[in-house]
Amino acid sequence: MIILGFVFLLLIANSSSERGFCGTKPYDPNYYSCCYGEIYLGKDKKCCGTKPYDPNYFSCCYGEIYVGKDKKCCGTKPYDPNYFSCCYGEIYVGKDKKCCGTKPYDPNYFSCCYGEIYVGKDKKCCGTKPYDPNYFSCCNGVIRVGKGLSC
Repeated sequence: MIILGFVFLLLIANSSSERGFCGTKPYDPNYYSCCYGEIYLGKDKKCCGTKPYDPNYFSCCYGEIYVGKDKKCCGTKPYDPNYFSCCYGEIYVGKDKKCCGTKPYDPNYFSCCYGEIYVGKDKKCCGTKPYDPNYFSCCNGVIRVGKGLSC
């Protein structure tokens, strides 16, 4: 039985214009995929740990396969970045959020300085305090009135 399987794989490999090897076994990547030395039916599959999956329908997080394509991993959990964000292993509602310490925030409306969230986007940090660089400057941890002032 093993010899027949090997002969079958050799026939496929020899009859195809494109040949590949999965470990030491020949295979045709037009019809099969390879994951860690094992051949699986279906081309263009990806490996998730040692298991094959179709990235058009599934996603992989740390060796586990989940329904839904293009998901990202947050810690060991999958999430859809079109609707959610991840901060330090926790999933939050809302896309494109950034992390401030361990808390998520929307950079379109808020800024972060040393783990604290402040109202107003695009603020810079001066020491531990936020400031708007369009109107203020920072000099050795002190906020000064005036844009672009040197110390």
